[in-house]
Amino acid sequence: MIPLITHTPRLLILAASRALLTAELHKPQYFSTLLGAVLPTDWPPGEYDRDAMEYFLEKLTAGAATRQAGTIGTRCAKPKAIRPARW
Repeated sequence: MIPLITHTPRLLILAASRALLTAELHKPQYFSTLLGAVLPTDWPPGEYDRDAMEYFLEKLTAGAATRQAGTIGTRCAKPKAIRPARW
């Protein structure tokens, strides 16, 4: 289970986990399933590339022992999709 941090009517904020980051890197077909969301075709966004994913996974794994990791993920509650912010 992915721990829920907090939510609003339109947004769920989830704690990053090794399961999520590992799925995103190595089994992307399961990443959206774990989130319960539909990812856009241009995922991942912007500068969040494979190197960034590996960095956060490394920090999160190290943080399990040292409590230094502090990354979080977000998911839109309605509709079930992750989308970039539109200003």
